[in-house]
Amino acid sequence: MIKTENLTYQYPDGTIALKGVSIDGSRGNCIALIGENGAGKSTLMSALIGLLKPTGGTVFFKDQPLSYQKKKLYEFRKSIGLVIQESDKQVFYSGIYDDVAFALRNMGMAAEQIDQRVQAAMEATGITQLADRPVHYLSYGQKKRVAMAGVLAVEPEIILMDEPTLGLDPKSKAGVKAIIEGALAKGIKIILSSHDMDFIYEFCDYTYVLHHGGVLVEGETTDVFKNTEALETASLEQATMTRLEQCLGIKGFRSIAALEEAIRNQKKEVQTDETGSSGH
Repeated sequence: MIKTENLTYQYPDGTIALKGVSIDGSRGNCIALIGENGAGKSTLMSALIGLLKPTGGTVFFKDQPLSYQKKKLYEFRKSIGLVIQESDKQVFYSGIYDDVAFALRNMGMAAEQIDQRVQAAMEATGITQLADRPVHYLSYGQKKRVAMAGVLAVEPEIILMDEPTLGLDPKSKAGVKAIIEGALAKGIKIILSSHDMDFIYEFCDYTYVLHHGGVLVEGETTDVFKNTEALETASLEQATMTRLEQCLGIKGFRSIAALEEAIRNQKKEVQTDETGSSGH
């Protein structure tokens, strides 16, 4: 659906942020861009949504080169949304409802349809009960969910997320995970950048490792996280589940929560068997 071919970008000060980057959004439903700070992840995100025009190479959307004409970019951004790292910069209005409805009103949508989409987006992000609360009273995690609701309300085909779990407490992180699961269930493709390796391992089926502006390695997430040499080169750690697999031989689990649930179920089965045996 969206891909890049030999994408290069040089900032006005001469810094080359991207060097021949080729990624393919059809590789997975949830794709990760990982790498050390300065690897080019945020620049690539900006290029994917057309916020900056590459100095070389091409962004393709539905097999067509991205046009940077204002009208065509406007139409393109109805299909792709971006959730930035700093939620404060993405929440504009003092009222939550108005903020979630912002893009829809700019699109000239009818009031009834706007209301339907806003209500659905707030429900999907768990902020319905916050609708009348002033934005400046919200926590960082709540603002993150408001920003996500604003993107979901547009009903895009693709959502880009830059560090969606950064700085969140466990409860807020669980809320973001639920939002991502819901979006994926609706068929929305997600491309995200994060330093949270456990989060990447749990949700992303394909991963690109960026290093010094280029793609160092790519592949299915479970395979990429076994490539210790590439991860060390990119100053990244393995996911917890990868280490457990290598140390203890535990396989088939993408998260600690999934492993814990399997252990609990196994204990229940043992207890049931023991109860049945003792009653014989």
